[in-house]
Amino acid sequence: MTDHLRHTPLPEAGGRLLTLDGLADRAIDQARFRVSIPILDMSGIYIGGDPGPEFGHLPFWNHEKHTRANSGFPYVAWHNAKGLNRMAIGLVDQLLDCTIRITLDEAGRCYHVEIIAKLSPADCERLGDDGLSLFLCDHPSPWHEVLGKYRKLAEDALPATPIAVPEAAFDPVFCTWTAAHHGITGDWCEQTARIAADLGFGTWLTDDGWFTQNAEFGRYDHVGDWLPDSKKFPDFRDHVERVRDMGMRYLLWVSPLMVGTRSRAHTVLAEKLTRGRSDLHAGHLSPTAPGSAEHVADLLDRLMKDYGLDGLKIDFVDALETAICPSISTNDNFGAATFALLRRALDRVLAQRPDALIEFRNTYTNLAAAALSNVYRASDVPLNPELNLWQVTMLRLMAPGRAIHMDPMFWHADESDRNVSLQLMRGLAGVPMVSVRLTETRATHLALIRHWLAFYTRHRTTLWHGAFAPVIEGHSIRQLCFTDPTRRIVMALGESVIDCPASPAEQIVLNASVHGSLVLALAARSRLQVFDMWGKELESRDAEAGHVALEVEPGGSIVVRPTPEADVSFPK
Repeated sequence: MTDHLRHTPLPEAGGRLLTLDGLADRAIDQARFRVSIPILDMSGIYIGGDPGPEFGHLPFWNHEKHTRANSGFPYVAWHNAKGLNRMAIGLVDQLLDCTIRITLDEAGRCYHVEIIAKLSPADCERLGDDGLSLFLCDHPSPWHEVLGKYRKLAEDALPATPIAVPEAAFDPVFCTWTAAHHGITGDWCEQTARIAADLGFGTWLTDDGWFTQNAEFGRYDHVGDWLPDSKKFPDFRDHVERVRDMGMRYLLWVSPLMVGTRSRAHTVLAEKLTRGRSDLHAGHLSPTAPGSAEHVADLLDRLMKDYGLDGLKIDFVDALETAICPSISTNDNFGAATFALLRRALDRVLAQRPDALIEFRNTYTNLAAAALSNVYRASDVPLNPELNLWQVTMLRLMAPGRAIHMDPMFWHADESDRNVSLQLMRGLAGVPMVSVRLTETRATHLALIRHWLAFYTRHRTTLWHGAFAPVIEGHSIRQLCFTDPTRRIVMALGESVIDCPASPAEQIVLNASVHGSLVLALAARSRLQVFDMWGKELESRDAEAGHVALEVEPGGSIVVRPTPEADVSFPK
């Protein structure tokens, strides 16, 4: 169909679109694009949307990526050692079932890239006016800026606009999951919530386990009825109100597409269920089955109204693997139907609570999700602070403007104060989310939580509404920089020189590395203050412009202000 291929230059993006037209005029069930890319000055690849290898080594012989509306996004990009784009390729439409195959041609010194998109008649009709477009860009901009150009095209093409992100989405979160797993009760939640509110948390998230006493880790036999367990929570609405009266918003975990084999709903909804993933012990509602969209919309609307919730954590959207079920034998229009089902349900939620918080996680925190959620959460990375930080950084680059929550930070009860402080400091890269047994946590750990949540709250404007600029070398994040007109915060994560320009007037350098010293490159004569991990001042002195080495403990910080400076204290 080369006669239907349209070329459109994109001067602002430094790239171009190849658009396949005429889809509605002929019976097409698959579209294929093939591109060959010379391997010139390439050192790595951004896969995108996969929590594992999303920013990895160059593909060795072959790599294959599968994306759908509910998992990943159809984009790959090569970069060089300086982080500059070498080639970026992606389908603009986010709702199609897509496969991207990358093959190394050793003799030809190139990669062959094949992008295969499945098309149903409904997909062809939906794309009929605008066609199916492929984005290509070899402009040598920073790789994340090119990703931003692509993201703008993709979001503009969605059938619904991104939902608003309320300021409350950036409040620190306490999550019940790793602290108690399925063992939560109303009493436990309320005892813990009192401490959490006092420490500075603004949002409470009751995770899995609120609806049954028979749950097993990793099994979802009992999901689907979505009624609170009466022994754990005798009056769930009153419980929610008590937590909200402590000054926190209340979010509830739900997996609305999942129906467990031991739930009453499994029999009622059997004709609408796909087989789902066998390891989950649950079926999934087919988004194309009659009545599925109404069922999910009614469910979310009921939960919000009946219990006075402030929002929902919606889980396992990416676990839906097929739309075929007893009532419908086709997988056609899967992506658009999934998107429409979720948007319909969430429109009902937002109609009653326009400021509701909607959290997504894992591979469905993709570009399509901007129209469905205002909170993205890092993928499950238990007891892995470095990967947690990496995930948050990648999500912030992929989805600026969304609130990016850390996967719950937690640690062994005997962990050192130093390592707890480092984890909490690194948690400033996202919205801090913690899940430890606060009623059993030792006093020093509680003090560190309080200290770093207070720091986050004081500097939230800079951390979230200023410019975000990571320094990434290979698979390592060397620095994270957050800058607004009044303040610059630099999180040092490795041995590298920290630039301290003459403005803004206050700069805070956080030693989130394991090294006990930092080197600052001062652009002007400055007053330097060194603080320990508790916020206690250890040293204050003036230094001339140039390179200055300072001893600062891991978890400690340095405040830099141009001299002369009066009334210097820990940053407020």
